[in-house]
Amino acid sequence: MPLTLIATSAADYAGLTAGAVWNGAVVPPGGLEPADTLKMLAELAGLLQRAQGWGTWVGVCDGEIVVSIAVKSPLAAGIVDIGYGVAPNRRGRGHATAAVLALLPILRLMGALRVTASAAVSNPASGRVLTKAGFIMLGHSIDPEDGPLTDWGLKL
Repeated sequence: MPLTLIATSAADYAGLTAGAVWNGAVVPPGGLEPADTLKMLAELAGLLQRAQGWGTWVGVCDGEIVVSIAVKSPLAAGIVDIGYGVAPNRRGRGHATAAVLALLPILRLMGALRVTASAAVSNPASGRVLTKAGFIMLGHSIDPEDGPLTDWGLKL
């Protein structure tokens, strides 16, 4: 089950709906992300593209786009914060872990020295992804939209 990361632009997210074909890969039934998340990813991709020329990717496995992963803000002082999401019909198969592991060398090449991520306390699977990728728990925080979070970090 090798997963390949493909860089995306703001325009790419408009077509990532269930059953669509993008860059030779199909979006699985149920879609990749909800419409509002795809809109947010498109905006983020545009911002990151203008700021640093990179920052959002999708992961393709067995001809399907199964995961999205992104740097959540421009690289600052060698630190990047990442977020990821797995297509609902493709969760529990290791795609998020594979995407995080594939992204780490890219971030290192781009000058990142430390990677941070947060996982909702209500989503322990996301915390397991970060643990498998070598992150250590840094503490807890509260997000106005996502509620209680566990914060993670990894030195590259």
